[in-house]
Amino acid sequence: MRAVVELARTGVRAFLRDRGAVFWQVAFPLILMGLIGLAFGRQDTFTLSVSWVDEGNPQVARTLETGLRSV
Repeated sequence: MRAVVELARTGVRAFLRDRGAVFWQVAFPLILMGLIGLAFGRQDTFTLSVSWVDEGNPQVARTLETGLRSV
């Protein structure tokens, strides 16, 4: 049993020494969870502003605009 505890302790220490691993496995999921909660939590509606630059076919731009407005 002592060997298992020592092995686990060694693994945890090695994990905590690698700051990149700690960030991606602990901090990043917490940050992402907070951002998703802010974006989608407790709101009946969600507004997203979309912009584009029409440098070509105006018919395609009008079709795109009509499609986006209907969503």
